[in-house]
Amino acid sequence: MIQFGNRRYAVTARFLSPDQSADAMARYESRHPWLAQILGAVTPLPTNGNEESFREAARSLPFVRLEVREGHHPR
Repeated sequence: MIQFGNRRYAVTARFLSPDQSADAMARYESRHPWLAQILGAVTPLPTNGNEESFREAARSLPFVRLEVREGHHPR
């Protein structure tokens, strides 16, 4: 169970493969380039600001996808 604001969700956590993690990081970087730059600056991620460096960094991190359980409605 996770909570956002006053809503609770029953979720299942799934680890992503290294390639799925890389895709997720690349999407994040393309949608939020300035936040991605800050992330690279304040963490030990080996990035140099380009998409491929974010992809490579993500391949070494465990990414988790939270999926709302089927049939669950927020409370």
